[in-house]
Amino acid sequence: MLMEKRIDRRIIKSKKAIREAFFALLTEKDFKNITIKEISERAQVDRKTFYNYYSSIFALVNEFENELVVSLDALFDEIDFSKFSENPEELFTSLYKFLKPNLEYYKLMFNINVSENLSKKIIGLLKFKIIASFEKGLIAKKMDPQQYDLQIISEFLSSAILGVYFRWINEKSARPFENLTKDIGEITLYGLNGYLIKKPDYSDKR
Repeated sequence: MLMEKRIDRRIIKSKKAIREAFFALLTEKDFKNITIKEISERAQVDRKTFYNYYSSIFALVNEFENELVVSLDALFDEIDFSKFSENPEELFTSLYKFLKPNLEYYKLMFNINVSENLSKKIIGLLKFKIIASFEKGLIAKKMDPQQYDLQIISEFLSSAILGVYFRWINEKSARPFENLTKDIGEITLYGLNGYLIKKPDYSDKR
């Protein structure tokens, strides 16, 4: 038993070193230019140790992506998407609180987005959660979910949510998240025309 614990600690330590080395390199160069040799040297492990845990750098990235999706799965379970049109701030605020503590890490993850694999995983998860949430909400109101095209709703919301977030995470401007959330909330509540009407007209000001 003691030997097993030692082996487990060694595995955890080696994988932690490999993961940290990989992300350190990501801050210095493009993902496509990172090699297993560089990761191993930075982590102070040999290449054989790397291959003990990962078949490739893509396998390492896939592990990070799956961990993120599992965490988002738990977060989305706490959100009632059927009330998004009434209170969009709840969703965006929850996502912001989730991302903020490790924002630089998530920026690196979203920037890698190998073959848009991460986007596809999150969109698939979001669509599933949105449909399940709307079905539950409609049934609670004694309404028939079959009367609504929940697939279109899930496509629209998932694309809009991810589009806004990917843009905000990757944009270089220091625009406060609170302002972004306010604008998205108004667009959702009032529609595009209502949102534009509510904005002040500065055309006559110099």
